[in-house]
Amino acid sequence: MIPKLYFKRSKEKDYFNVFCAITGNAYSHNFAKNFPESLIKKVSKRDYKDVKKDIKKFIDPAYETKGNKIYPFFKKIEKEWKPVEKEYFKRLERVMKKRFLAKEVNVYATFLGRCDYRYALPCPWFKISLKHPQEVCVKIMMHEMMHFMFHWHWQEYSRKHIGIELTSHLKEASSFLLNEEFSDLLKIKDMGYDMHQDLRKELIKAWRQTKDFNKFLDKSFPIMKKWGKENGNLMKEESIQNIKC
Repeated sequence: MIPKLYFKRSKEKDYFNVFCAITGNAYSHNFAKNFPESLIKKVSKRDYKDVKKDIKKFIDPAYETKGNKIYPFFKKIEKEWKPVEKEYFKRLERVMKKRFLAKEVNVYATFLGRCDYRYALPCPWFKISLKHPQEVCVKIMMHEMMHFMFHWHWQEYSRKHIGIELTSHLKEASSFLLNEEFSDLLKIKDMGYDMHQDLRKELIKAWRQTKDFNKFLDKSFPIMKKWGKENGNLMKEESIQNIKC
């Protein structure tokens, strides 16, 4: 049985998305630069509950003027998603050799470019951005739900071997699997982060040797340790990814 995806809007989640975008120091992208300096000064180094009112003043106008575009946007996404949905989940379970555990997944729209997610069961969620075209959103949907699988089934095993930071980088870099095994379902390739390009090439070689996720994961650990030694300064910036924003 494939999970049911529910497309929803939530200003509250967008408020928190702004907070995390400004206060975070993620390796993937400096999202704070997209906000007014006045808002950054108000939000930085403060608790969410203390700055929520300032964030509301920034986000609410977007919902007032463009909020009526959210559900038409969802309709377009669903039109792109439905033809590949069944095959995606079937193949995802086959490639990663595990079941997709959630029966329901919530998909939220955001007016930001930052699309965060939470994998906690029973009902995980992720975001898609109104800034992106449909084909990009479908790729993001596949990307994020592949992350869910990694978190649920492989995260603890990986952390025991290579630690928290390298496990998070491995989770991100392993999205190369979309290009290797799901290319016929995608209209746009998963490019990954700039800092992972050489790493992805090494991981692709390991994958092609086995085509078995269990064996691939074990082969990936020496690759990740070597990459970590060469990129220790980049790894340190990853700590924000492990904060429950």
